[in-house]
Amino acid sequence: GKVLSSAPGHYLSPVISPDGKSLVYRAVGGGTLRSALYSEERGLYVQPVAGGKSRRLTREGWGPHFAGGASARVYFHTVTEESGKDDVRALKSVGLDASEERTHLTSDEASEYRVSPDGRWLAFRENFHAFLMPFPKGAKVAVASPDGKALPVAKLTRDSGGALHFSGDSKKLYWSLGPTLFSRELKAAGARRVVVLPVSAPFHCALMQPVVPRLEEVLRGLSFSKPSAPVVTNVEAVPNEDPARIVELLLKQVTGSVR
Repeated sequence: GKVLSSAPGHYLSPVISPDGKSLVYRAVGGGTLRSALYSEERGLYVQPVAGGKSRRLTREGWGPHFAGGASARVYFHTVTEESGKDDVRALKSVGLDASEERTHLTSDEASEYRVSPDGRWLAFRENFHAFLMPFPKGAKVAVASPDGKALPVAKLTRDSGGALHFSGDSKKLYWSLGPTLFSRELKAAGARRVVVLPVSAPFHCALMQPVVPRLEEVLRGLSFSKPSAPVVTNVEAVPNEDPARIVELLLKQVTGSVR
């Protein structure tokens, strides 16, 4: 084998970028079974595979991995503790030049995240079980939860599982339980192709259903007069002048398809 660094330390989770040029690893502290020496410079580091000086990317985080076939960013998991509040468990990424750190997902309970190599899927572990959902690529921070409604979520494990990782073609998820390695085809677990649409919100579909009660509350609190001209809504496509009926149609068009 090749020695990339002679600097002493406590190193974990080495991963090589898809282009084979960079090695990302985690430096941790010692103690208990390991010496407490060389424990100050903790965090995630990147180092050229060809040799050279290492550079710190972040001071926190674990589980570094690459996704989407890209070598310019690495994904990792963090936990932020806030006094009097639940911990915030996030999936983040950062450029290999230590720039543009982003938060992609948060969760109250997730203990592990893994983005598939093709960048389409996210596996996460919560309460000892593994779950699968489409990996959201929008600008807003999403929430990973077994009870999530915004995106479909599938439970993959029967008993328990950890050390989540995908096959190279992103068609299988592997996990371990004790000395046993398990795998499952994503398609068999209910995975379906997800197409990211160039829209600002998921209008006219069931994903907007949680908005309907709030909108109804607002509309019912308003007074509507007979319109000066017939109103044509996109769910009925016929002229209407009845204020009560118009309110009903306004609610329907949030989740209803366009006629």
